[in-house]
Amino acid sequence: MTQDEEPRSSEVGVDRTAAGGPARLGAGDRRLPWLALLLALLLTGLGYLNRFLQDDAYISFRYAAHLVEHGELNWNPGEQPPIEGYTNFLWTLLMAGAIALGHDPGAASQAVGLLLGCSTLLLTYLVGRRVLGSPRQALLAMFLLGTHFSFSAYMTGGLETMLQTFLLLASALQVLRLADDGPLAWQRPALLSLLLGLAFLTRMDSALPAAVLYLSAVMALKSRLPGSEARNRALSWLTLPGATLAAAWLAWKLQYYGGVLPNTWYVKGASATLTRFGAGAVYLATYLQAYALLPLLALLAWHGKEAWRSSGLALCLLLVVPWWAYVISVGGDFMEFRFLIPVTPALMLLIAWVWGRLQEVAVRRALLLCCLGASLLHGTTFGGSSGIESVPVLQGHLTASHEQWLQVGKALGETFGEAGDVLIATMPAGAIPYVSKLRTVDMLGLSDHWVARFGDTLGKRPGHTRVATLEYLLRRGVNLLVAHPQVHAPSTDEQPRRPANLWGEISGQALPEHLRAIEVPLADGQVVEVLYLTAHPGIDAVIAARGLRQLPLDGG
Repeated sequence: MTQDEEPRSSEVGVDRTAAGGPARLGAGDRRLPWLALLLALLLTGLGYLNRFLQDDAYISFRYAAHLVEHGELNWNPGEQPPIEGYTNFLWTLLMAGAIALGHDPGAASQAVGLLLGCSTLLLTYLVGRRVLGSPRQALLAMFLLGTHFSFSAYMTGGLETMLQTFLLLASALQVLRLADDGPLAWQRPALLSLLLGLAFLTRMDSALPAAVLYLSAVMALKSRLPGSEARNRALSWLTLPGATLAAAWLAWKLQYYGGVLPNTWYVKGASATLTRFGAGAVYLATYLQAYALLPLLALLAWHGKEAWRSSGLALCLLLVVPWWAYVISVGGDFMEFRFLIPVTPALMLLIAWVWGRLQEVAVRRALLLCCLGASLLHGTTFGGSSGIESVPVLQGHLTASHEQWLQVGKALGETFGEAGDVLIATMPAGAIPYVSKLRTVDMLGLSDHWVARFGDTLGKRPGHTRVATLEYLLRRGVNLLVAHPQVHAPSTDEQPRRPANLWGEISGQALPEHLRAIEVPLADGQVVEVLYLTAHPGIDAVIAARGLRQLPLDGG
């Protein structure tokens, strides 16, 4: 054995138990848990350096604010029927709690996300000890996960990604613990049941990995408890808490929203099946290429039979493969690999296991460098591909000088907030509606019942397949059309213009002759142009009082 090879278990004091069992530390390795804690803190620091927020997070923040301020989980308070335009119920409740305590939800979401990210890293170490039978390989899996750029970035972002990941991995640990020797207390299956129920409340698509984990737990209990009475009692604890939680939530949704599926489902299901599968396949292929995972998957396939013989590794495979198939079936996502994060800990455990099977030191080093180098290269160079927006682009929507969606929302709220019951319409329906606090029509339909079902076909991009028609906006009485905000220096001429992006993809429709654009000043001296659609006395008064510049339009 060369000096670079990993020592045998007998040499480092590790007791490798049967597959799926925990690895017990010898005297020489009792410091490894402390090393794991230190490493988790350092990797969480890396997540802090990669922190960001994205526009879609402000959709949840808006619902959370309305719950606190108006007692409604609704897009526009008082509108009937209520609209379920979010897909992360539990996360939205957490953000409502932060708002109720006086915290900014953006900062609160990042703090909670970093805490969950650190916890997920530690859970990866604990699961790795059981699955891999080696604390050192468990540390490697945790290190690979923490240096995986997409995982690191999505410790923040403002959405529920890390909460879902944490709950699923915590559930996997409980499944593995059910196979432990000794007396089986009722708390273990009950805790697993609650974790699965909470994962379902976080995102409904957690039902797929939750089903895998639940069935794995059932099999573990059947093999461990041959007696029917004890087994049935354990299965009851495994089933009832989570099922009761999920059933109560679904019953509330049915009563409150009139259905159990979120409004977003109708938007994302608007594209043809083959189109979705094609986009999903490209999404996954881009991910595999970005992180140089194809050679690793080839090695995993080569050792596939051996992996299936281990219950822990088989569980990891059953989490990763069906989830990837699900992501393909829904068409992937436009956000950089966010949908793939929930099973990334299981993927890193599989990679660490493959690393441990390799005999050549040079190959081990090459595998490790491949993972680290690909993540570093991706994090520093990826600017987006095939409709996938990178993390910097997602952050840039809110703060980049030519977009400034946060500032646009602030300017609209400060300018027209006192004008009365003003209704705006916009495509980026996150930061602008949240910060402005104005009633809003979501032009892409995620929070609009009619657009989600009847809007014009827009394109193939997930979540962007429908768009409001001009006729609908006029029928709703929309006063100000923001669409895709146009931020620029103030105009210096009176020439008629046709700023097509003001009305975005509805620009092909004939515009009424009376329409005009208004320049709304931003804090930095720039302006944002909005279309004045439906007359409103309060808006007219604001235009006159503030001397807002009005621009004629060149046709429609």
